[in-house]
Amino acid sequence: MNNLVAETKQEITEGYGLSPQQKHLWLLQKTEKIGIYLAQCAISIPGKVDLSILKSALQKIVERHEIFRTNFDSLPGMIVGVQIIRDENISYNIFWGKEYDLTQVETAHKTAEFARISENLAQNFFDLKKDFLFHASLVKLSPEQQTLLITLPALIADSKSLQLLVNELNQEYAACLEGNELPEAELQYADIAEWQNQLLAAEEAELGKEYWEKQDISNRFNLKLPFEKQSEAFQPKVQQNIIDSDLATKVDNIAKQLDISTSDFLLTCWLILIWRLTGKLNIVVGLVSDGRKYEDLEQALGLFAKHLPLSFQVQEYLKFNELLEQVKASISDIFKWQDYFTWEQFISTTENYSEQSFLPLSFEFIELNNVSQNVDFQIDRIYTCTDKYKIKLVITQDNNLSAELHYDANAYNSEDIQRLTEQFQVLLASVVENPVADISKLKINASHHLQQLLIDFNQTQEFYPQDKCIHQLFEEQVQKTPDAVAVVFEKQQLTYQQLNAKANQLAHYLQSLGVKPETLVGICINRSLEMIVGLLGILKAGGAYVPIDPSYPTERLAYMLEDAALPVLLTSESVLPSLPEHSAQVVCLDSNWDTIANQSIDNPVIEVTPDNLAYVIYTSGSTGKPKGTMIIHRGVVNYLSWCTKAYQVKEGNGVPVNSSIGFDATVTAFFSPLLTGKEMILLPEDNEIEALKELLCSQNNLSLVKLTPAHLQILNTLIPPEKASDETRAFIIGGEALPATTVSFWSNNAPETKLINEYGPTETVVGCCVYQVKPEDSLKEVIPIGSPIANTQLYILDKHQQPVPLGVPGELYIGGAGLARGYLNRPELTAAKFI
Repeated sequence: MNNLVAETKQEITEGYGLSPQQKHLWLLQKTEKIGIYLAQCAISIPGKVDLSILKSALQKIVERHEIFRTNFDSLPGMIVGVQIIRDENISYNIFWGKEYDLTQVETAHKTAEFARISENLAQNFFDLKKDFLFHASLVKLSPEQQTLLITLPALIADSKSLQLLVNELNQEYAACLEGNELPEAELQYADIAEWQNQLLAAEEAELGKEYWEKQDISNRFNLKLPFEKQSEAFQPKVQQNIIDSDLATKVDNIAKQLDISTSDFLLTCWLILIWRLTGKLNIVVGLVSDGRKYEDLEQALGLFAKHLPLSFQVQEYLKFNELLEQVKASISDIFKWQDYFTWEQFISTTENYSEQSFLPLSFEFIELNNVSQNVDFQIDRIYTCTDKYKIKLVITQDNNLSAELHYDANAYNSEDIQRLTEQFQVLLASVVENPVADISKLKINASHHLQQLLIDFNQTQEFYPQDKCIHQLFEEQVQKTPDAVAVVFEKQQLTYQQLNAKANQLAHYLQSLGVKPETLVGICINRSLEMIVGLLGILKAGGAYVPIDPSYPTERLAYMLEDAALPVLLTSESVLPSLPEHSAQVVCLDSNWDTIANQSIDNPVIEVTPDNLAYVIYTSGSTGKPKGTMIIHRGVVNYLSWCTKAYQVKEGNGVPVNSSIGFDATVTAFFSPLLTGKEMILLPEDNEIEALKELLCSQNNLSLVKLTPAHLQILNTLIPPEKASDETRAFIIGGEALPATTVSFWSNNAPETKLINEYGPTETVVGCCVYQVKPEDSLKEVIPIGSPIANTQLYILDKHQQPVPLGVPGELYIGGAGLARGYLNRPELTAAKFI
């Protein structure tokens, strides 16, 4: 082997070059500046053991294998260190820790105490330059049972090395008992390291390097499992026993039935779970190889293991057994070219090396070959951390199958890992039950998680008047507050009794024109008292109003008038000239009022029910032609009954209307004051945000203000900070995503004002879920949409309509009282969306 010399003006260090995998691990430890990459095994020793012979046997093993008496050093300016091999004649190349006696510890606590000892030993600090790096401790569990704990830096051992070590310990202990000597080791690690470096430098390596260069592993950092946090430093922990014994037996049996290795079976399950939790079809997983591809290396000790990137494209419509075959084929290529994988091909600099040169999600399969000699030393548990990861699934198989989740505790909480454990168990059980199932339909949610997702989060049952329509609730309010002001526009106003009388006259007139339940009546009029009379008059006649904003482009107006096929259209003389050609009978609420005023002011008697249409509002049409959404009275009454209580509308002094009649969010401003005896304040359509600002500065304690985030942002610039407080009890914000920066003005200057993010598509009556902004939300980018309102259910499903676990993105499915009947004249679209 070649002896390397590294020197500076002050010092000279002689040693041997690091292997490619040692270089990788050295750079990880150097850039993170913490020494946490360790290998540890617990060796079960039944019966009585001669401790002096045990120590002698271990010492002979250390003398035989240079790697176990190797230290590491580097000088300033050196990127990587060198191996320095201690003299084999040194009396003690092993650091023997204290002996632990647990014989008096209660059986119920013995496992936990042993785990604590193991963890403490694994946290020992190694001075790689000076210390003996082979640490051993004996734990006495009972008079007839002890466990030997061996802890090593990962720079000198991997899981295969630990297995080989235990095999050799069996042989060496027996030899010591009999006075025999075992032969010298044929290969030393430093020689192999030199050969590996030469292999990478040879011309023949170009094919291998080309293979890895073609692998797309750029997606590896996009594969974030739910609730991952930014990790500043790698802190590995282990969740043990994540597969119960019965399930493990079933997994082993089904793998044999499918004529597939248990390793390939479990790796395929791991890939499926990653896909289901991330939604990414292009998955990159670190597949751990023991690095001993050649026969001559099978008995070699030292660090050979490496995490190889397996880049896999999931085809989501495959069955499990079909995906299994594809995974098996991909693995064979990975292992064929394993000797030529280095991170140097994928990163250009060693600066921030540990942030780029690792595979966050990994998989390791350890097959233990425990041996029985004269003394039965068996591996009880094995742990290695030879590379960085965020989560690694480790499967160990001997007579039984066990599994662990190794994870970065700075990136995930133990609760997150427990949830992932349960999801993996559920997935395994689902596969075992049906190994030819569609991978998209395999279960991953535990029953208690499903209970939470489907039932507990949707406990929203509340009373509301299911037997009433909107106008009937208004009529009840008229009886309570007949003389209170109901609606104000500029210098005009109507009391509740006056508004009711005018709406009744219009209702009787519309009934004379044939309006009845399910009749669509258009209303295209500028903001005015007549607008509110028109809305109520249509409802009181039994019809359903179709709001049409006069400011819409002519093309949109024409489409809506044609699509709705309106028999009657309410408008005004000023709007009439701008309307496109249509077939509806026109009623002008200004010029035709003398005729309408001849009708009765009594409430009309109609056979309208809560299941009849209340209105049809057209969507924006941003994703195609506008769709008329059919909303029934029951849904609107549920929303209004909820919002008047939730927003405490009665406690304020009224609600301004500052948005279009054609915007479904305006329903809140139209009806919540009219059902609670408060004023509806119609703002002029010209410069309505300026008008809203003037209203807020002149009138305190408004019940609520409903507006979009964009309008609130403008308002923030108009209101002086000292004037912000007490202007309104609540801002109800909806229509688009709400940035946290938009509400910070009010959080800072009017902390008593409620800021509520209300979300809901037109198809679910204005709002289906809400979230009240908290002070700490200022740290977020976007405010959440919150929880379902009364009598509403929300489900987050994937594209295959399977419930997604907590923290996993999906599509929102909404059910409950507020659900629309469907789309007007669009039966195919209704069937597709209203499932």
